[in-house]
Amino acid sequence: MSVQVEHGNNLTAAPEQLQGSTKSLHCLESLYIRGSDKLATLPNIPPSLKDLSVNHCPELRSISGHLDALVYVGIGRCNKLESPEWGNMPALNHIGLLSCKRLTSLPGNLGSYSALIRVGVKYCPAIDMKPLYEHLSQKA
Repeated sequence: MSVQVEHGNNLTAAPEQLQGSTKSLHCLESLYIRGSDKLATLPNIPPSLKDLSVNHCPELRSISGHLDALVYVGIGRCNKLESPEWGNMPALNHIGLLSCKRLTSLPGNLGSYSALIRVGVKYCPAIDMKPLYEHLSQKA
C-alpha cells in the first residue's frame, strides 16, 4: 500500500514516511492516498494543496492544515475521521464524501464556499446537510 504524491514528478512513499513530514512539502499541489491501514493522522497539510483525495484509510482520525487553495476534496471510507477545520477554502469547487461515519460536518467554513459547484455526500449519517442546503439556496 502506498501514498502517491503528485507534484511535477511522481513520488511514492509509505504512509508512515509521509506522516509528520508534510511540512517539507510546501509546494505540494495534489495528494492522493489510498488503502492505508496504518495511517492515523495527516498533520500540517501544506497550504499550496489544490487536490486532496483520501480513500480506504480505516484508522485515519484527523487531517489538519490551512487549505485556502484547495479546489477538490474527495474522502471515502475513512470511518474514524473526525470533522476537520481547514480554514475558509474560497477556491473549493468540489466536495465528495463517501462512507465516513463519524464526520459531523463538511470540511472548512461553509459560509465562504464562494466557488462551490458540486457536492456529493453518500453514507455519512452524522453530517447535518441542512446548513449546506441553506447556503446553496442563498447563492442562487
